[in-house]
Amino acid sequence: MERILLYNVCANEEIIRIASNMRIKCGTIDANDQDRLIKDLASDIKIKESICSSEMTQKAHMESMLIFCDVSEKHMDKLLFEIKHRSIDITFKAVLTPTNSRWTLREMLTQMRRERFEYLRMNMK
Repeated sequence: MERILLYNVCANEEIIRIASNMRIKCGTIDANDQDRLIKDLASDIKIKESICSSEMTQKAHMESMLIFCDVSEKHMDKLLFEIKHRSIDITFKAVLTPTNSRWTLREMLTQMRRERFEYLRMNMK
């Protein structure tokens, strides 16, 4: 089953709409879920089509993440195109793997920061 997890994404209702047209379930990860394993979050998906709240607007400067779980390459390409086309700001995009499925959301964010730093460092040379 194709699923997408959204963390701190202000435009989550727009992504949910795009994904639902492809019959992909979307769910949100709450801030209090940061210490849960990614695989548990993916299996216990919270379907929520919440509008960007004022609290979320205040957190808009915070990091956001989208995690693709068992999403086909065709659907992933289409979703990424739509996200870019609509200028939806998402700090990190990831794919659920056997390795990162055993990480907590906090660990996943840490790893994504490391990878971004390394990418920027390598491209500064």
